[in-house]
Amino acid sequence: MFTEIAMVFFVLSKKGFSDIKKIIESGKYSIWVGSEILDEDDIDFIESKDIDYTVFNYTIDQNDIQSSLETIYEHHPNEKVWVEM
Repeated sequence: MFTEIAMVFFVLSKKGFSDIKKIIESGKYSIWVGSEILDEDDIDFIESKDIDYTVFNYTIDQNDIQSSLETIYEHHPNEKVWVEM
């Protein structure tokens, strides 16, 4: 029997968001994104599906990934985190 895994998606690009859109539209997963990833249409989509999302107040670059992950783990301590690379 398949058990649902608690998971968070850490999205680093607009393309990455587009790639996982079908997965997250279920509303089962939280997403975290950098400040430049989502536009108003994306936010409207996310909110219409009641998806849990967080937007960092800064652009994520390679130097920020580890510290951003630490922040995500603080908020989702028992969940797997999928990171777009």
